[in-house]
Amino acid sequence: MTAAEPFVTDPVAMAFDENSRLFVVEMIGYSEHRDDRLGQVRLLEDENGDGRYDRSTIYAGDLAWPTAIVCYDGGVFIGATPDILFLKDTDGDQKADERRVIFPGIGDGVNRLNMQSLMNSFRGGHDNRIHGTASGTPGKVRVVGKPERGRSVFGAAIFRSTHACSTSGLRVAARSRDGFRCCWTEVCLQNSHHIQQVMYERRYARVNPNFSPPSPLVDIPVDGASATVFRLTPDEAWRVIRTRWRVAKQFPGAGGGWRPSVRLFHSGNPA
Repeated sequence: MTAAEPFVTDPVAMAFDENSRLFVVEMIGYSEHRDDRLGQVRLLEDENGDGRYDRSTIYAGDLAWPTAIVCYDGGVFIGATPDILFLKDTDGDQKADERRVIFPGIGDGVNRLNMQSLMNSFRGGHDNRIHGTASGTPGKVRVVGKPERGRSVFGAAIFRSTHACSTSGLRVAARSRDGFRCCWTEVCLQNSHHIQQVMYERRYARVNPNFSPPSPLVDIPVDGASATVFRLTPDEAWRVIRTRWRVAKQFPGAGGGWRPSVRLFHSGNPA
């Protein structure tokens, strides 16, 4: 254990810089409070060299559902759909005073974002490019201030940035990417598929429009999708109650309901 509360809360992504500082994305407010912009980035520092972080600073705040981070040029790229931001501390106070939108347009045209399928997993690749996963969120990404570069249009994809101001190489769909193995292969994961290997990039299959290739994602575990999870900790109280209600059919078929006005009200026993 290198860090815990109160130094960090609700972490969803992190990245180490060249000075062993740890930048942590906190997705506070998931999932109902995106418009409140409660997300933030914390900077953790080990001041005495004992391997445990003992200083925590809010590096940047006012973020709506931040989900990805990677260090670059003394700062960090942050994935906060619909934008990829660049944050940097230029005056040494451990707070990002530079804040720029670099790539807008992820989720462009989507009426409502899927909070469980946002961009994630920024990683540096062997090709010296930054790779990320758009997950199930399509995009029409452009570079701010460079209209001549046009837009990169994609559905669910893994994308990569050639340098700080361009995108290229849209490839395959996955919820989250775990990184690269030693042989330049990628592994992905999602809630139903615990670990998969990317066997090829879709751009190669598009060369022949008459060829219908198999899925580029292959399950690594022999038990396939929706495998049994052997948890070490006991079930949470809320999970136990919810399961009992489901088995007893006390709250079947819960849905959005009919909203004649702004809010949905009910009274009495939900059974």
